[in-house]
Amino acid sequence: MIIRGVPHDPIAISQPTHAWVSGQLARAWGNERFGPVEPWEDVCLGAEQHDLGWTEWERRPTLNPATGLPRRFFELPTGEHVALWHDASQRMLTQSRYAALLVSLHISTLYERHNYVNDSPTAAENVAVAVTPLSATGERWAIDPWPFREAAVSLRYEGRRVPKVPTEDEPAWQLAYAAAQWVSVDVELADR
Repeated sequence: MIIRGVPHDPIAISQPTHAWVSGQLARAWGNERFGPVEPWEDVCLGAEQHDLGWTEWERRPTLNPATGLPRRFFELPTGEHVALWHDASQRMLTQSRYAALLVSLHISTLYERHNYVNDSPTAAENVAVAVTPLSATGERWAIDPWPFREAAVSLRYEGRRVPKVPTEDEPAWQLAYAAAQWVSVDVELADR
């Protein structure tokens, strides 16, 4: 779970929705500096589905009582986190071997928490990206270096407004969350 708009108007974005945005980015990827993704369909599928292990958890997210918000992906206890990922690459294997490999690598990378200190300066520069807000509302962002084919990329995703209910009763909170208002979010990325 990713929480946007904290603290004033929190919107919960599910991990599968985040993956949907990743798939939109994969389909827009590639220019003279950053080549296209290959194999195209498999990479786009892997990007779109890289968080499929979260699907069931996101239907009934657990509450962080300290914040009154759903637990974010990095706030889950390790055992619960591992259980979510346990079969993810096997599920993806039903659609594509290459996409399953990408999901598996995504999971491995998260658990290894890659440390760029040991990379060469060139490798570290290759992963450095500047993301700068172009609007106060978070609807427009500049990306540098620009990795996409077009001069702008439009993204769309959905989330739920986090209900403002007492957090002592997690089952009641989960019911309120299940009935919470859906929100569509449009974001534009632009070349600096």
